[in-house]
Amino acid sequence: MTTDDDVRVLVVDDNPLLCAGLVRLLIHAGYRAEGATSVEEALATTRRATFDCGVFDIQLGFSDGLELARRLVAEGRVRTAVFFSATLLSGDRVRANRLGPFVSKSASVERVLEAVVTVVGASRKRP
Repeated sequence: MTTDDDVRVLVVDDNPLLCAGLVRLLIHAGYRAEGATSVEEALATTRRATFDCGVFDIQLGFSDGLELARRLVAEGRVRTAVFFSATLLSGDRVRANRLGPFVSKSASVERVLEAVVTVVGASRKRP
Protein backbone atom coordinates (compact mmCIF):
# COMPACT_ATOMS: atom_id res chain seq x y z
CA MET A 1 0.00 0.00 0.00
CA THR A 2 1.50 3.35 -0.96
CA THR A 3 0.50 6.77 0.27
CA ASP A 4 1.57 10.37 0.01
CA ASP A 5 4.73 10.72 2.05
CA ASP A 6 3.57 14.14 3.24
CA VAL A 7 0.79 12.62 5.37
CA ARG A 8 1.79 12.86 9.04
CA VAL A 9 0.41 10.40 11.61
CA LEU A 10 0.87 10.58 15.37
CA VAL A 11 0.61 7.35 17.40
CA VAL A 12 -0.13 7.78 21.12
CA ASP A 13 0.04 4.62 23.22
CA ASP A 14 1.53 4.10 26.68
CA ASN A 15 2.92 0.71 25.62
CA PRO A 16 6.30 1.66 24.08
CA LEU A 17 6.63 -1.57 22.07
CA LEU A 18 3.16 -1.29 20.56
CA CYS A 19 3.67 2.41 19.86
CA ALA A 20 6.98 1.74 18.08
CA GLY A 21 5.46 -1.14 16.13
CA LEU A 22 2.56 0.97 14.87
CA VAL A 23 4.95 3.76 13.91
CA ARG A 24 7.06 1.27 11.91
CA LEU A 25 3.94 -0.14 10.21
CA LEU A 26 2.80 3.34 9.20
CA ILE A 27 6.26 4.35 7.96
CA HIS A 28 6.44 1.14 5.94
CA ALA A 29 3.04 2.06 4.44
CA GLY A 30 4.45 5.41 3.31
CA TYR A 31 3.34 7.76 6.08
CA ARG A 32 5.49 10.14 8.11
CA ALA A 33 4.73 8.72 11.54
CA GLU A 34 5.87 9.66 15.03
CA GLY A 35 5.08 8.08 18.37
CA ALA A 36 4.35 9.38 21.86
CA THR A 37 3.98 7.23 24.96
CA SER A 38 2.33 9.82 27.21
CA VAL A 39 -0.02 12.77 27.08
CA GLU A 40 2.88 15.11 27.84
CA GLU A 41 4.97 13.68 25.00
CA ALA A 42 2.02 13.94 22.60
CA LEU A 43 1.45 17.58 23.54
CA ALA A 44 5.15 18.38 23.05
CA THR A 45 5.20 16.60 19.69
CA THR A 46 2.13 18.46 18.43
CA ARG A 47 3.62 21.81 19.47
CA ARG A 48 6.33 21.38 16.82
CA ALA A 49 4.23 19.77 14.07
CA THR A 50 0.63 19.19 13.05
CA PHE A 51 -0.68 15.80 12.02
CA ASP A 52 -3.23 14.60 9.47
CA CYS A 53 -4.25 11.73 11.75
CA GLY A 54 -3.73 10.59 15.31
CA VAL A 55 -3.96 6.98 16.44
CA PHE A 56 -4.88 7.06 20.12
CA ASP A 57 -5.06 4.48 22.86
CA ILE A 58 -8.10 5.31 25.00
CA GLN A 59 -6.53 4.38 28.33
CA LEU A 60 -3.13 6.08 28.58
CA GLY A 61 -2.11 4.95 32.03
CA PHE A 62 -3.99 7.33 34.32
CA SER A 63 -4.80 9.69 31.44
CA ASP A 64 -7.72 9.79 29.02
CA GLY A 65 -6.80 9.29 25.37
CA LEU A 66 -10.29 10.36 24.29
CA GLU A 67 -9.89 13.74 25.97
CA LEU A 68 -6.40 14.14 24.50
CA ALA A 69 -7.72 13.37 21.00
CA ARG A 70 -10.65 15.77 21.43
CA ARG A 71 -8.28 18.53 22.57
CA LEU A 72 -5.74 18.03 19.77
CA VAL A 73 -8.45 17.95 17.09
CA ALA A 74 -10.19 21.05 18.54
CA GLU A 75 -6.88 22.92 18.59
CA GLY A 76 -6.08 21.91 15.00
CA ARG A 77 -2.95 19.98 15.96
CA VAL A 78 -4.43 16.70 14.68
CA ARG A 79 -6.95 16.70 11.86
CA THR A 80 -8.60 13.29 12.38
CA ALA A 81 -8.53 10.51 14.98
CA VAL A 82 -8.50 6.72 15.09
CA PHE A 83 -8.75 4.81 18.36
CA PHE A 84 -6.86 1.56 18.97
CA SER A 85 -7.67 0.27 22.42
CA ALA A 86 -8.29 -2.79 24.56
CA THR A 87 -11.07 -1.09 26.51
CA LEU A 88 -14.08 -3.24 27.22
CA LEU A 89 -16.19 -0.30 28.35
CA SER A 90 -19.02 0.28 25.87
CA GLY A 91 -19.25 3.93 26.93
CA ASP A 92 -15.61 4.49 25.88
CA ARG A 93 -16.27 2.86 22.53
CA VAL A 94 -19.36 5.03 21.94
CA ARG A 95 -17.43 8.20 22.85
CA ALA A 96 -14.55 7.12 20.60
CA ASN A 97 -16.83 6.48 17.63
CA ARG A 98 -18.10 10.06 17.88
CA LEU A 99 -14.56 11.27 17.19
CA GLY A 100 -13.28 8.59 14.83
CA PRO A 101 -13.24 4.87 14.13
CA PHE A 102 -12.54 2.43 16.96
CA VAL A 103 -10.32 -0.60 16.38
CA SER A 104 -9.97 -3.18 19.14
CA LYS A 105 -6.44 -4.19 20.12
CA SER A 106 -7.61 -7.77 19.65
CA ALA A 107 -7.82 -7.03 15.90
CA SER A 108 -4.79 -7.09 13.65
CA VAL A 109 -2.68 -3.94 13.38
CA GLU A 110 -3.51 -3.92 9.68
CA ARG A 111 -7.04 -2.87 10.71
CA VAL A 112 -5.48 0.24 12.23
CA LEU A 113 -3.74 0.95 8.94
CA GLU A 114 -7.04 0.50 7.08
CA ALA A 115 -8.73 2.97 9.45
CA VAL A 116 -5.94 5.53 8.97
CA VAL A 117 -6.18 5.22 5.18
CA THR A 118 -9.96 5.71 5.38
CA VAL A 119 -9.97 8.76 7.68
CA VAL A 120 -7.07 10.48 5.94
CA GLY A 121 -8.73 9.94 2.57
CA ALA A 122 -12.03 11.30 3.86
CA SER A 123 -10.39 14.33 5.48
CA ARG A 124 -8.58 15.22 2.28
CA LYS A 125 -11.88 15.28 0.40
CA ARG A 126 -13.33 17.83 2.83
CA PRO A 127 -12.61 21.49 2.21
